[in-house]
Amino acid sequence: MPELIIRYNNQETLQALINLAKSLDFEIARLPSKKGEKSIINGVEWVPGDGSVDLNMLSDIFTGKNLNASNLRALAWQRS
Repeated sequence: MPELIIRYNNQETLQALINLAKSLDFEIARLPSKKGEKSIINGVEWVPGDGSVDLNMLSDIFTGKNLNASNLRALAWQRS
């Protein structure tokens, strides 16, 4: 689905876009403005991650496991 980002300077523009969205059947997603604030994008609740997490600690978990994206997708979609 194509996406478009529109930056606006005042609330009247936002209200006009909301009214336009209702008549043209498109969705307006608002990104969270405060740290840790949740938002809903395309019907999915989105919570921003913690930027202070050290991802290098995860390398010990996955190193030497012979994992790749293809294997992970195949395992994730298996029905039990």
